[in-house]
Amino acid sequence: MTTPDLALRARSWEYLRQLIDLCADLGPDGLMIFGSPKQRSSTGGLSRARPRGISSTAWPASRPRLERGVTLLVEAIPAIKPTTW
Repeated sequence: MTTPDLALRARSWEYLRQLIDLCADLGPDGLMIFGSPKQRSSTGGLSRARPRGISSTAWPASRPRLERGVTLLVEAIPAIKPTTW
């Protein structure tokens, strides 16, 4: 979803939007959970801020599909505690 590979990123977001459509097509009050903090880890050596920036621009494009009656829950990513040596 936040890979530096633009083609892969576009396919990933489109796939998510298609899943939202499927959820809406299955009936009213659909619920999707976007989960697993490990699955949302940074790739390609990106800083922590860069994936957040990518996501903040990509999520709004999904809004019209969510407005078809789908609630999307995003699992919280736990805070990373610094390791003390």
